[in-house]
Amino acid sequence: MEEQKRQRKDNKFKNTLCVANFNVRLVKKDELGGFYMPDKILESSDSVIFFESSSTGDRKSHIGELFQFLTYVNNGIEVKNNIYFVLFLCGDSKSSPKVKREVKKLRYYYQNFSMKNNERAKIKGIFVSNQQDITDLSLEKIKKFDRIDKDD
Repeated sequence: MEEQKRQRKDNKFKNTLCVANFNVRLVKKDELGGFYMPDKILESSDSVIFFESSSTGDRKSHIGELFQFLTYVNNGIEVKNNIYFVLFLCGDSKSSPKVKREVKKLRYYYQNFSMKNNERAKIKGIFVSNQQDITDLSLEKIKKFDRIDKDD
């Protein structure tokens, strides 16, 4: 029952998430380097946004999602030069991860992840927000979310 509820949340997220002036990038299995398959990818002519939705609230999953994204970028596979990553938290229990706490934790891992300089420069923003913030999204709105890749 709990698994079905989580799958419904994931499907709703994947089906309703959109960003003004961005289109869905359809990818085949293994196209992103073997193991990486984000929940949704949107792209424009010069930018790409990778989205993850955390319906489980598993803090270790957030680290794994960030590492998969960084590994993908580090491998030099992505052709766009403006790359963004957004993690949406949608846990609704009292013990669910909080944005500020997740940003602080994930920033530590981001700062200690060894990347090629030319690939790191492609990353224009890594963000965390609550899932209720997915309505009326634009890149400018996303850029106002809490950032992992910049200190407060």
